[in-house]
Amino acid sequence: MCKSAQLFAPLLLHTIAQVWFQVLCRVLAAISIYSQVATYCWMFVEGVYLHMMVVMAYTYDRFSIKLYMALGWGTPIPITVLWAVLKAIYEDKECWMQNPTDTWVEYFYQIPIFVLFAINALIMVNVVRILVTKLIKQNSVESAVTY
Repeated sequence: MCKSAQLFAPLLLHTIAQVWFQVLCRVLAAISIYSQVATYCWMFVEGVYLHMMVVMAYTYDRFSIKLYMALGWGTPIPITVLWAVLKAIYEDKECWMQNPTDTWVEYFYQIPIFVLFAINALIMVNVVRILVTKLIKQNSVESAVTY
């Protein structure tokens, strides 16, 4: 092997390893964002499912599990892809996980999470309202019955 190849090979290997680790870190950052968004999407799906069970006690089976799966696993994909594209265009510095500052790009996944959380809170309030109404109605019917 010639001397220039001996000098060039370690530099080339170091550069390849550096690029590989940078790409791997960015992929892991995108997977982390996807997991965060998917967690809230599944919380929303569970809230919708509970609401359907309470509101439509005997007809909730009509809703396909495939629809719930698509909402839970599919909704985070475009959000994560948009975040990754914007991150790559506007904040392409080192590993995306090493810069935890709140920049405008981060809002592209944080706002949908907040919206899902708020809608889920409203669903929970409505489910509790329905259950309390049913319990009050049932207690008033039972108290009216004389033995």
